[in-house]
Amino acid sequence: MPPRPKSDQPTPHESLTFESALTALEQIVASMESDTLPLEDLVAKYQAGTKLLKHCDQVLSSAKQRITLITLSTTTSPPKPQPSEDETDHNDSRLF
Repeated sequence: MPPRPKSDQPTPHESLTFESALTALEQIVASMESDTLPLEDLVAKYQAGTKLLKHCDQVLSSAKQRITLITLSTTTSPPKPQPSEDETDHNDSRLF
């Protein structure tokens, strides 16, 4: 069977908020710790958990980048205007 082509549709995890994904991840961990799941279910939950973890990591990285940009844009002072060549020539002639 050939692989399915990727679509532009987001995966279910990509549409989750960070908080929703974290809650789902916590529920997966709790169910895995219960010692009542068959091995196949544990593996499936582990796989789902790793996808949620990756999604949370991406959301956090994106937020960190946005915060860095905001911080840089508010702490960097605008550059001082440089005098034009005419002003520089005119100012130099006054010195002599």
